[in-house]
Amino acid sequence: MVRKFWSQKYHPECAADANKDLTKKYKAKRQKELKEIKASGEFKITWDVQEPERARPQKHEPPKYTVRQMNDAAKRYGMSYGHYSTLLAQGKVKAPDER
Repeated sequence: MVRKFWSQKYHPECAADANKDLTKKYKAKRQKELKEIKASGEFKITWDVQEPERARPQKHEPPKYTVRQMNDAAKRYGMSYGHYSTLLAQGKVKAPDER
């Protein structure tokens, strides 16, 4: 057999059967381990787990200022629109003039 790629272990026609066998062995091993854990009493299933509260979506309020107002105010402060809008949300700059 000539390898077509570095990780090839089986002949192309035999690969599917080999993978099935490996999967069966893995599943049998995991089932055996799970049975041993259940028999030892370390594994308990509890159904009284409470789901965390989901965050409710906030209602969208329309913007108070137009893009032009925000951009003009940002230029007056010598900063970008995004930087100005962030500082405005934090209350660190004055609101733009209403025209």
